[in-house]
Amino acid sequence: MEKIRLKNGKEINVEGGMTSNYFETVVENYENMKEVYSELTEENMQRIEVINDSGLVCAVLENKKLGSERRFEEVADTGNIKLKISMKDIDVRELQLNQLSANTDYLIMMAEM
Repeated sequence: MEKIRLKNGKEINVEGGMTSNYFETVVENYENMKEVYSELTEENMQRIEVINDSGLVCAVLENKKLGSERRFEEVADTGNIKLKISMKDIDVRELQLNQLSANTDYLIMMAEM
């Protein structure tokens, strides 16, 4: 079974393969579903390693964030929930602008001290 490893080291099992903008996973209950979504932050999705069945990194995805479409369905007679998670690319210019803004704020704060 493939897994993805987020930047913070958290691993999520992937059901049935994945693409660069979509994957599915199965969790046991709604609490685990909340936990998965709480791990899928922009910071944790800056670097995603796709790990194959042998434990080797076979792909690296960078600068992702959750897509607006979030779907789930209950797996019949198991109580498990299949999450269907879409991702999209972060605009690199937006990242650069945010970093520049943070640097500017820091310089202003230091100048005022």
